[in-house]
Amino acid sequence: TMLPDSSPLEYKRNMSDAGIKTGSDECFSALFKEYYGSLYSYAVRLLADETEAEECVHNTFCHLWDVRNSIEIKDSVRSYLFRAVYNRAISSIRQKKLSQDMKKRVFLSSILPMLYRLPRQKSS
Repeated sequence: TMLPDSSPLEYKRNMSDAGIKTGSDECFSALFKEYYGSLYSYAVRLLADETEAEECVHNTFCHLWDVRNSIEIKDSVRSYLFRAVYNRAISSIRQKKLSQDMKKRVFLSSILPMLYRLPRQKSS
């Protein structure tokens, strides 16, 4: 039942938080259905890749399920989910950049010795 002085939205937020903590499959499924589409669209805008966005949102929900017993959601579940997707997307972007930088370094370290062995042209 809803408390008399709380709004339906506040009640929904509180029930979502309580449902997550108790491990309610029904609550988790409802959250997934309600937020997946908007979280996916947000992740696509951040990552510019549909497959990565899908993976990002999927992993966010998996993490939420894994930590459901110990999670403390201070604001709303919606805010928590969007922040979690943002953080996961930024982490993915950083990891991709590090991977690209490492590939460049490996390439350069393999090609530079060959460049130094090339015969030098005589200047005229």
